[in-house]
Amino acid sequence: MDADLFINTGSPHHLRFVEDIKNYPVFEEGKKIRTSPDYAPHGTNVNFIQLLPKNTIFVRTYERGVEAETYSCGTGVTAAALAASVHGYISPVYVKVRGGELSVGI
Repeated sequence: MDADLFINTGSPHHLRFVEDIKNYPVFEEGKKIRTSPDYAPHGTNVNFIQLLPKNTIFVRTYERGVEAETYSCGTGVTAAALAASVHGYISPVYVKVRGGELSVGI
């Protein structure tokens, strides 16, 4: 879809826009990016973002340290909302995650 982005919101986040987030291989792709030599030696969190209508995004996160997908990540949804602004999304951005729904002011 787009080139991947990197945003540090207090924690490092690699961000990738995807088309079909519900079926996206978050664990496999997240682990591959998280352990990439580009982010050595500490790695990075990885967020996958699907743009939805009405200023809404869906975010799934592979979190370093946990080494798995998590239900939500505060610094990750903030990074994802900032990344969505590249596509014209404005504050507040409505965010859906596996753990629920929230909004982020950017």
